[in-house]
Amino acid sequence: VWEGNNGNFGQCPSGEGGGKVVQYTTTGFLRDSDGSFLVGYANPVADGRGIVRISADGSACSTVTGSGSPGGSIDKGTGSGMGGFVQGFLKYNGKIWAATTQPKALWSIDPATGDRTVQFTVNSAGDVGERRLLWDATRGLMWTSGLQNSVTIVAWDPLKDLLYDAFVSCGGDSPFALCWAGPIKINSLNYGGMYLHPGTGQLFFGQDNTALVEVEPETGNSIIRSL
Repeated sequence: VWEGNNGNFGQCPSGEGGGKVVQYTTTGFLRDSDGSFLVGYANPVADGRGIVRISADGSACSTVTGSGSPGGSIDKGTGSGMGGFVQGFLKYNGKIWAATTQPKALWSIDPATGDRTVQFTVNSAGDVGERRLLWDATRGLMWTSGLQNSVTIVAWDPLKDLLYDAFVSCGGDSPFALCWAGPIKINSLNYGGMYLHPGTGQLFFGQDNTALVEVEPETGNSIIRSL
């Protein structure tokens, strides 16, 4: 509906004006508690980058946060300019969380004002997941996953402000006694989902076009649950 700019549904205006709408992307999606949902947009020439909210019935669209439009015509919120794709949306602690690819950063966003805060940036691809975010209240970790043609799973501890790579950061003070192994390491996780089982605390990952894999974070064991 929104990629096709279907006028029967609410659309957010573009920085180009003239009845045009922002260029929506498919790299971020979140259903909020009121039934509305969030999608990202990116067009560095016309719109800049940001996030929009579409009402539950699809009739209205409004900007959540945005930066970089011509003359700031559709920008909203304070903070640094976002770059690349805006993706991996999560609602946690009253904020909207998102990842960007340029710079590779994690952001927290005030849903009321659109004000943006960079929580951290990383230097290289694979230092943090870019496609999925998930809050783990029991472990006090924010899981990040997803990167093109890569198996990237990195946990962020907001209290210590430390990143832990599931395949490298193990032992010592890491939350992972052992590094993760088995089928979780085999195939890309870019487009697959990430899910935390509320009862067992196990994590599930959808590998790209391959399998559904369950992981026990404390031991690093993984098993294919479905092909």
